[in-house]
Amino acid sequence: MGGDNTPTKKAHKLCQEEPIAGDAKGTLLVDCTKVEIRADRFGGAGAFTAVPIKKGEIVEFGLARRLPPGCGHDSPFVFTWSEDRTIWAMCSGASPYYNTSLEPNTEMVRDFEKDAFHIVALQDLRAEEELTHTYRSLRWRPAFQELRKAMGIEKEGA
Repeated sequence: MGGDNTPTKKAHKLCQEEPIAGDAKGTLLVDCTKVEIRADRFGGAGAFTAVPIKKGEIVEFGLARRLPPGCGHDSPFVFTWSEDRTIWAMCSGASPYYNTSLEPNTEMVRDFEKDAFHIVALQDLRAEEELTHTYRSLRWRPAFQELRKAMGIEKEGA
């Protein structure tokens, strides 16, 4: 994907333009109304579209809360929240329930400065379609060792 009109480029631009956390009283900071949490094919819970969503459309947006240092490597339920892999966060909305895929239909765009995120559709999505993204830390984080094995993925640096 290239150019300024790709879903990812549009979402990055939105992250930079949207008011977040205190920019204006009453500003909506979390919206996951297009997403439902349902039982998934793995016997757990997954995120699914509640309505059809077009490629490039924001699926949901929300906030992140940073966690104490060192607590993310062993927990699969928190997000990598820095480029250097040292900061972890829990995120709002339905985001913790997106399963991973090597062929994802969404991408999470993180704004580390504002502790906010947008999730953008990488393709047209039907109502009731499972939402997936590729976990940033899938290839190196200890918490995903069993998942890597099940998916047939080598650990980074192995």
